[in-house]
Amino acid sequence: MIEYKTTILKIAISSGDQNPVFGDGVTHVEIDNEAGGGYLVLSQGDMKINLNLDELVHITNVAKEMMADYDKQTGETR
Repeated sequence: MIEYKTTILKIAISSGDQNPVFGDGVTHVEIDNEAGGGYLVLSQGDMKINLNLDELVHITNVAKEMMADYDKQTGETR
């Protein structure tokens, strides 16, 4: 018997009333690999950003710092 496994490679982020497959403004987050190592793809419609997974760690850390500073400066909370 063949043993199967499940791997999540793509997720859609959408508001409650949007079609997650092709709605305007829906963000798709996807892991891809074209034999050169894994990378993350962020896409909305025809626009795509490809991020090396190592680069993504640094981007995430910087984004968290920026968000915390913004919240501190504006008094907003998440």
